Amino acid sequence: MQKKGRFQLIAGERRLRAIKDHMNVTIIQAKIASVDDLQAGRISATEILLRQDLFAIESIEATIEIIDVEMNKDPWYLTVCKTPLERVNKLLSKIDSIRRSKERGSVVFMLERDLSHKFMGQVELILKNLPKPLEW
Repeated sequence: MQKKGRFQLIAGERRLRAIKDHMNVTIIQAKIASVDDLQAGRISATEILLRQDLFAIESIEATIEIIDVEMNKDPWYLTVCKTPLERVNKLLSKIDSIRRSKERGSVVFMLERDLSHKFMGQVELILKNLPKPLEW
């Protein structure tokens, strides 16, 4: 992504930092891609998940980022909260609340039930298609 005559690094931050810290070079090899914010978010989160030395919290944060980027296509989702963590938390809480209401035999409005099915399906698909399976 180019911003005001400059490029934005969306993946490879650790490699770039290692080169700057340990090598005396002024030119590096880089791939330049024209991507929108959604694609940049996917690339960045995917690169994080594919690291070998990932801490559990980094894996969780990258997964939240991927869910948030994918769910950003939905107008309702965008209105929920300000940060990715808040939005994903609200989404999962809503799905869980509807599930618990159904288990108790409470009345669940058709709109809420439909939203729950829609979002649960989307989240399941996102988790299924992660670039690297979650390991705990």
